[in-house]
This record gives sequence, structure tokens and C-alpha cells, in this order.
Amino acid sequence: TRGTTDLVSNSRQIRLLQTIAHGEFVGSSGYESNQDGRTYTAPQNYSGLGLRELSESNQERYTAILETRERVRSIVEESLGIGKLYIDYTTLSQKTIGGAHKAHADNCIHFFDTETHQAECDPGRVHPYPNRVAGSILYLNDHESGNFSGGEFYFADRANGEVSQKIPLQVGRLIYFTAGVESLHGALPVAQSTEDSTPEPRRLALAMWFVKDSQLEEYVPPFGSKIEMQSSSAAKPRAVNDPNDPTAPKHLFDIPMPKSVEGREMLQSLGAHLLSKSAGSWQIQSYNSDTLHVVFKDHTAMFSIEVGL
Repeated sequence: TRGTTDLVSNSRQIRLLQTIAHGEFVGSSGYESNQDGRTYTAPQNYSGLGLRELSESNQERYTAILETRERVRSIVEESLGIGKLYIDYTTLSQKTIGGAHKAHADNCIHFFDTETHQAECDPGRVHPYPNRVAGSILYLNDHESGNFSGGEFYFADRANGEVSQKIPLQVGRLIYFTAGVESLHGALPVAQSTEDSTPEPRRLALAMWFVKDSQLEEYVPPFGSKIEMQSSSAAKPRAVNDPNDPTAPKHLFDIPMPKSVEGREMLQSLGAHLLSKSAGSWQIQSYNSDTLHVVFKDHTAMFSIEVGL
């Protein structure tokens, strides 16, 4: 479920990615999810660059990131042996002094079960990215080139969340793992290595996550095109919310549904969900086999939802 390999990116590609200035990174990049009130908090003292930002900066660097991400994808797919993998999201991450990441899984929110005495996925809390099956981290600098200490990626003990395996920093070292609680992982705090803070200490890495559903594949913007003009591109936007493609459909909320559902049952579930979110402001007026009518409590507004099965 996990492993490491070295020298997955040539030195020229890594040097290009190391040239990105501290100020170019965007705070909380890749962690902006807020689905139905569920937030996914960015690591401490973290900033990043996704493909959208990279596609609008330097073409040589953008080519380097695209070549590197495909090589990483191929290695992770072959090494894990869990079937065809598609890239869900790519980010170039920067952690500065104090930057750390607590032990976590990549596809569920975990808790420590008192019966099994180990971390389990919490069925009562929905993770924003439940379809992720694997993840990877590629070190782009080390203690010497980044002028820092600490910052190592680690795997955590499933029994208590404590560090169980620390992966030494080495430029070009790739760490790959499955996304569930069997691979709890995090990053140790970045610290200043010497009194000299020039250049500013920072830990750089390429973080990637993978899915099996091709419909969730990350949208890759062509270089130099403004993102709002991407609809004419030959690249295929994925079918759900994609941070690189604002024209893609947006995920608003999840609605609990029976496994086997008829039209009327679907509308009942939809109506119950909407009422639970409205704090009594909206009321179900009526529904038939394919239409749900909802009216505001003072009857000043209403809307209807028609479901086609």
C-alpha cells in the first residue's frame, strides 16, 4: 500500500520548479473545498500552485510540471498495482517555517475506534474527496537546497496517529501510498536550520492525488490561455467541480438516497433534505411521480423541481 523510489524527475526539471519565487505561491491552494458546510483545512504555513496558476506563468516550467506529473502517475500506477489511475489534482506545495500537516487519510476523516484500537473512517463525517484511491509526494528540495530542517513526510501508526516511519528528504524522492486509513500520513514541522534566513527557508514538493474514475480526471489548461476561455480547448473538462476549470459543473451538496429508488422516493428524499437545510423557511407543498413543489413559508415565493429518470 506504500513505497518510495528515487530520481523520478531529471535535475533540469527540478531546477526549473525550484525557481518559482516564494511570493508566487497562493495560500490554501487545493484546500478551498467547502461542500455543504464541510471544510477541508489547509496545512499550517502552507501555500501552493495548481495547474491553473502554473499555466499562466512560465511555459518552460509548465512543461516541466506536466512531464513530471505524468511520470509520477505512471510510476504510482505500476507500483501500487490497483488498476488504471487518473490524476485527480496536482499542486506544487510550499511549506515555510512552522509548516506542518497532522496525520490524516486522503479519502476519509478518521477517528480512533475504542473497539478495534485503530484508526477507522468516520461514517458520520463526509470527506470532500472520497473517490481518491492513492496519493504521492515528490520532494523537490532538501535541507541544504531549501535552507531548512525538519519537514519530513511521515507515515503514522494506525493505532495512535504517532509517527511510525519518517521518509528522509532527498531531491527527486517519490513517496506513494493508498489513500485510506491504512496509510495515515503527515509532514513534520519545517524549522530554520541556521541563524541565516537567506534564502528564506521553505520545503518544496509536488503533491498529487489519484482516482479510478476517468470522469474525475483533472482538467489540464493549455498554457497561456485565460481560464475563462477554456471552453474552446480540445482538452476535456471533467464532469464535476474542477479547480482548474471554472466552467465545469459545481458540486453543491450531497443528498442521501436509497440504494434502489423510484421517482417518488427520490423526490421524498430530496424534499426531506431540502427541508433539513432550510430551518423551516421552506415547505413542501406537493409532489407527484416526477415533480416536487416547494413554497416559502409566507407564500411569497415558490419553485418546482422536475426529475427525469
